[in-house]
Amino acid sequence: MIKLVPAQINLNFLANISVYVVLAYVFSFIFFFPVGDGLLKEIMLLSSILCISWRFQKRSWSFGETKYIVIPMAIYITVLIVSYLLYDGFMSTISMFLFSILFLYSASLIKLRISFVAVICLLSAFQTLDMVVDHLLHGTDRLAGTNNPIFLAMFTCLMSVLCFYLSLSVSGKFLRFSLWAGTSIFLLATVLTETRGVIIAYIPLLILMIYFVLKKVKFKLNVRSGMAFVLFSIILIDLALHSDSLKVPFKTMKLELQEMLDESPKDEIYITSVGFRILMWEFSWAVAQEHPLLGAGREGFYRYRQEWSENGRFPSALGQHLPETHAHSQYFQELAMRGAVGLVALLGLFVMPAARGMRLLRADDNQRQCAGAILLSVVIAFATFALTEVSLKHSEKIAVFVALSFVALSLGQRSQSTSPVMATKE
Repeated sequence: MIKLVPAQINLNFLANISVYVVLAYVFSFIFFFPVGDGLLKEIMLLSSILCISWRFQKRSWSFGETKYIVIPMAIYITVLIVSYLLYDGFMSTISMFLFSILFLYSASLIKLRISFVAVICLLSAFQTLDMVVDHLLHGTDRLAGTNNPIFLAMFTCLMSVLCFYLSLSVSGKFLRFSLWAGTSIFLLATVLTETRGVIIAYIPLLILMIYFVLKKVKFKLNVRSGMAFVLFSIILIDLALHSDSLKVPFKTMKLELQEMLDESPKDEIYITSVGFRILMWEFSWAVAQEHPLLGAGREGFYRYRQEWSENGRFPSALGQHLPETHAHSQYFQELAMRGAVGLVALLGLFVMPAARGMRLLRADDNQRQCAGAILLSVVIAFATFALTEVSLKHSEKIAVFVALSFVALSLGQRSQSTSPVMATKE
């Protein structure tokens, strides 16, 4: 009688595959299919279980590079939970952060291959191109995909940055040029969302790109490929400059600001995009002054909204227009709902990864330099988004922040030979 022995499961292989599945889901699924983030937590949990099982087999429990985001995230989660227990809060935000920190720690020893990450980005770029073409042919409003246009804009903005820096580190002319094309596709998609706050974020991101190219990169490009990329970029920039998608949002903002600066602005101005944001920021600051240390919590925030709009302290639009909405600024929301403690925890979540990104920029290895630029760009972008949006409240936004930070920190572990695209200047 033959005794069947089950094949030994290669946990290392399964753990690695599961991490790529998580990244593919975030980059190529959430913003393109109606189910959105519906399965994200389950996929992250499955990946975490496989990675922990592999770590148990390997007997390794270190944080690796992810400690630069896991530690400040743990502090921020603690503040969220304490605030929730004291005053109520957003359980969906807390649960997403808990799944995220578990995934980040579990997968911290996984070393991503840059070519695999590039392929996932290109798949996402192809899907974005299809969405952009469909919008240009049939769309009448802002590009939004199956999601919110602001959410999509944050995603495409950061994907354009990711593709740009990956192109400076990969080998192979075709893959490099494909990533340049992906950068342009994501950039065009961002413009078509007509999201001012995200477009403004390109200013510091572009400054970092220019610095990186001038200080860290020595190009050795094929002349035809370089000319094609330049020509494609010129066409794209010309399209953006002549597009209402770029002009109209800022013209509207200018008019709304002029009305807000009038001596006696009309009540209608407070239900405009700019007017309502300014009103919410003033209100949030007033709430923070009432509860400076720990904030008023979610319930207190909404209670004050109704009370102060009814008693005349603030215009009636405060309580009537979008009564369940947030503060339209992550910083003001932290101050109002979680006080100075929440704001400090949020800043820590930005500062510690940014400091690591700056250190990686000074590394001797080309790939680690690009990883540092990616990590620093993620922090800069989310810190800028947070000025006019709650950038770390919704699951989709948190997923993008976590996935891109993980990619940067994982690539930052690797030390490969100098890339044929770039060389560190002495």
